Amino acid sequence: MKLIAAWLIVLAPLFCQDSVESPNIRRIMQEERDHSEVSETIRYLTEAIGPRLTGSREFEAAARWARARMIASGLDSVDIQTWGPFGRRWSAKKYFLEAFIPEYMNLAGVPLAWSGPTKGRISADAIVAPLDPQFPEDPKLLREALVVYRAKWHGQLRNKVILLSSPPAIQRSTDPSFKRYTDAQLTMMAQFKLVPTRTDLRSVDDIAWPAEASAKSKLVSTLSPALRRQLAAYVDGFIADRAALLASEGVAGVLVTDGRAHDGAVFAEAAGAFKCDSVLAPPTFALQSEQYNRIFRAVSDRRAVRVVLELDSVLSKGDVQGWNVIGEIRGREFPEEIIMVGAHLDSWHAGTGATDNAAGSAIVMEAMRLLSVLHLKLKRTVRVALWGGEEQGLLGSRAYVARNFPPGVPASEKLLGYFNVDGGGGRIRGISVQELEPMRALFERWVKPLYDIGAKVVTSYPHGGSDQYSFTSAGLPGFYFVQDPLDYEHITHHSSVDTLEHILTDDLQQAAIVVAAVAYQAANDDDLTLRK
Repeated sequence: MKLIAAWLIVLAPLFCQDSVESPNIRRIMQEERDHSEVSETIRYLTEAIGPRLTGSREFEAAARWARARMIASGLDSVDIQTWGPFGRRWSAKKYFLEAFIPEYMNLAGVPLAWSGPTKGRISADAIVAPLDPQFPEDPKLLREALVVYRAKWHGQLRNKVILLSSPPAIQRSTDPSFKRYTDAQLTMMAQFKLVPTRTDLRSVDDIAWPAEASAKSKLVSTLSPALRRQLAAYVDGFIADRAALLASEGVAGVLVTDGRAHDGAVFAEAAGAFKCDSVLAPPTFALQSEQYNRIFRAVSDRRAVRVVLELDSVLSKGDVQGWNVIGEIRGREFPEEIIMVGAHLDSWHAGTGATDNAAGSAIVMEAMRLLSVLHLKLKRTVRVALWGGEEQGLLGSRAYVARNFPPGVPASEKLLGYFNVDGGGGRIRGISVQELEPMRALFERWVKPLYDIGAKVVTSYPHGGSDQYSFTSAGLPGFYFVQDPLDYEHITHHSSVDTLEHILTDDLQQAAIVVAAVAYQAANDDDLTLRK
């Protein structure tokens, strides 16, 4: 009852709007308030299925369930589309981790994806042998670091547990870990000016890299799509080569951490390459910084530290197919013209992938349900995509764009806009037009009916780290929804606590309304020409 009352208060001002779009937008709001299914959707994805690593059985179960769910909502042509061989199937079936320093220490660790199994419980001495350059980094330095490491440690690592990370300092911040954008911040965001893309560079080897990490990140934001892909390939190659080097030296296991992993949270991504033609990484565990630093200090003080570990990981013998889930509501007048909304369905494995990105998947599925069950008239087709492989380099969306919208093909001219949701589950506060600054006035018209539920900013602030980038880097119109960060940036992103406890249902409901309303207006706007 309290939730319904709160929504009545939030939505009441909007019911007084008299814009052309408002009657159907009011219907969207009413349907979401009275019959929302977004909470049920995200609960099933996170609790019944759990983490959804690309290529895993859990991801495939989520894709099949989402397909059935969208068919039940009345969408057309809902299908699972493969996008080619992905790599190894991997999931952690069982694992165990403890240490003696020399007193007993139970370790709160999580195995990194694509770690090899231990074939039973093993016990080995720990050794400090760090090799953890901070990214982004000059590719030349990455290559040199591997050469130096091999020369220094050859023959000394066999049957050892390696502490691979330098001990991170625990960062103390006076900023709140849970945030919503203020009106002042939204105003600054609306006034943001894009930094021009560098056109003077042909290779990442031509880049003069600054020393400071913040300057490096700023430089990366100015690189062209081709150079960003090149840089990502170098980083992936370094991680794969590092794993192969450790495996060749006979390492028994690897412990890592990073500056995010403090106050009990553990952040876990990949130990090495997921491709079947790459050497499998040794058993690798991520620890929270406090525990990792304690072990590091003990080993550095020449105390005998013994680590006991076990990892039973499920691996496929060959490549498995990558999947996307695609569905649509067919337009009545111009069905060949397409508006797309999407989110990635895959996640990392330490938590249940609630904020990254079951939230985005639930939001776009709910938005499509709203458009479908209300039988709203749509001139153009509205298509939804749940992507696989986003966490491994936007693989699913990149393959979809290459297959369906290649340059120079007439079908590419029919995609009028792709809108992405991957901001952690907070309320949507607006839209980024990215490089398409001339579309600002049109987008401002679309968000105007949504001011009273908090969506009010149109910005050019760039966000290259999610699936809209697959579209923009191919010259197609791609946009993303700006969401309140909540605790996504500092606590849940890729962490062991990315669970349902960090989901706010009313935020998901608001976001579903905004996505549905924007898609509805885009599908019916006579002035829509979202082309570069």
